[in-house]
Amino acid sequence: KFLTGDVINTEAFAEFIKETNIAVMTELGGHNFRFASRRGKPLAIGVYNPNEEIKTSKFRKEMKQYAVSGQYKEDYVWGTMDGIKWEKFISQFGITKAGLPEVVILDAPERTYWQDSSVLSVAEFMNAVKDGEIESRLQEKGPKNPLEEFSQLFITYMPWSLFALLTLFVVVFWLALPSTDPIRPVAPSREEEESKKDK
Repeated sequence: KFLTGDVINTEAFAEFIKETNIAVMTELGGHNFRFASRRGKPLAIGVYNPNEEIKTSKFRKEMKQYAVSGQYKEDYVWGTMDGIKWEKFISQFGITKAGLPEVVILDAPERTYWQDSSVLSVAEFMNAVKDGEIESRLQEKGPKNPLEEFSQLFITYMPWSLFALLTLFVVVFWLALPSTDPIRPVAPSREEEESKKDK
């Protein structure tokens, strides 16, 4: 994508940088998943097992090659994800660590995904999705306890969530501090003074 026009508008330029500032293939995690998944295209995620170095290296190379020169490279935002670290997250797409590496396509805003463990090649997987051989499925919403829900939201909205939490802590701490002002006697009202004079 190129920025056109004789005069470069500062806001337009900032928007252009924001839209295009992403690598061909990004390592996905809590810090960038929300940004990557809301760029107007589905995410093509290569989920790998970091403990299987040879298999992972070959898989990542295949993913990157397709992201650069594959037939449907422009249709997706490309990324990889540590399937051991994010095991709980990938389980909602029917992916297990025993089956890694694996490709999954996720349309986060629509909560739909495409997954098939039997298709091993990246190119074959993408073709099968485009041909309708692999059908879309609705993302499972597993039960979450309130602590998990809060934790997920906290990670998703970093660093703003951290700032909000620190602000809340400072306010609570400030309110809990004892007052340093000495207690001043309340001056008697005019009516009280006049009633004393009458006595």
